[in-house]
Amino acid sequence: MATSLAAQLAQIRAHSTNALDLKAQKKAHSKSLLFDERHAATQDFDTLFQICVEGYQELCRLDPRFLEFAGNLFSEQSKQEDRTQMTEGENKRLDGVLED
Repeated sequence: MATSLAAQLAQIRAHSTNALDLKAQKKAHSKSLLFDERHAATQDFDTLFQICVEGYQELCRLDPRFLEFAGNLFSEQSKQEDRTQMTEGENKRLDGVLED
């Protein structure tokens, strides 16, 4: 039983990117092309998502060829996906959807 638990914990550790280390999470999320590091660290996911959606909409107004990606890139489901917690197979399937 202990070896099974150890194996499960090792698998979680391998697929986790500091999920419980809030300081590491804040540092990782403070890297941004849009904001300086201090400002980026204060942005929540919903705000960033909305900024990206608005930028995407503007891009689509400039070039309608990008409209076909709307369902895959900015769906409500995409807000719930955490690629760091997905298996390799799940990530490959998602890659396939995004690349089509």
